[in-house]
Amino acid sequence: MVLNFSHGLRVQALWNSAEVSRERAELQDSGLSHVRAKPLYTLPTASLVRCFAGQDVAAGSLARVFLLSDPAIMASVAAFETAAAMLARDMALGNDTLAPVGVFAGQLQRRSEQAAASDWRIASFSAAGRRIQFCGHGALAAAFVLFDQCVVTGTLHCESQSQQWLARRNSPAAGAGVTLVYPRPEAVTCPIPEFAFAVIGSVPQAAAIVGDAEGYLILELADYASVQQLSPDFEQLVRATRRALIVTAAAEYAGASGCVFRYFAPQYGNPEDSATGSAAVQLGAYWSPRLGVTQFIARQLSATGAWLQIGCVGNTAELGGQVGYG
Repeated sequence: MVLNFSHGLRVQALWNSAEVSRERAELQDSGLSHVRAKPLYTLPTASLVRCFAGQDVAAGSLARVFLLSDPAIMASVAAFETAAAMLARDMALGNDTLAPVGVFAGQLQRRSEQAAASDWRIASFSAAGRRIQFCGHGALAAAFVLFDQCVVTGTLHCESQSQQWLARRNSPAAGAGVTLVYPRPEAVTCPIPEFAFAVIGSVPQAAAIVGDAEGYLILELADYASVQQLSPDFEQLVRATRRALIVTAAAEYAGASGCVFRYFAPQYGNPEDSATGSAAVQLGAYWSPRLGVTQFIARQLSATGAWLQIGCVGNTAELGGQVGYG
């Protein structure tokens, strides 16, 4: 499904506001100062994409993918990032609540003879216009649209402000779809935090951390029901840590090992996410050695539910799942 986004970018009104003084300076530095006299860009037609639905067509999460091609915007990383941020603000001003994520994607102009022809820049934002540092379902949606609508083959080399990854189109024998390949994170076992009981109302069996103080905290519970019935105290969580919380348990699907999980990040304006690809990547590093497998299914027990395919091979973590137009 392709939807038209009717409202244009309100650059002229925003240009003189204190809120965008930094963006204005960046635009001038990147050679786009001409936008003072005319709108920078109009939101292109958006493709509405649903990710991680599994067998339930209403499950998973939606993203609007905007393909950017204006040469001035794609001339540099700085120009792209500034334009994406301003477009995301306009998207938020439109009060569009159907899709929780807006994704902007475009192919940067060749920066050198060594630069990959498939070097794509991706930026994901919440419906409120807040940048998402690691958005797995946004990256999956963008790759799906790029493979479907652009003349691209082979592997896409993608990057955002915070990371780089690969995207490849699966063969029909592998179930079609798209697989994303990230550097494998390190899940470090740690003592169970003293605040765990106050936050989740039960004592976890194990705990691990991934990343820095604003990374992830993984708490392992006994079983599926314990994760499903969980009712976290968000105020306690916000006071206790800056880490997003992933609560998980081992599970089986069709006789194969896997896991269930839920993801909470009230510190960043997202009390519970519906379909979280970034969390699945962390769980790949956590569960793969514990389950003794390199490929498994993770079911997210959110209100809508989601099914994610996870792999860990060597130094890479793979993320996939059902993806199609919403």
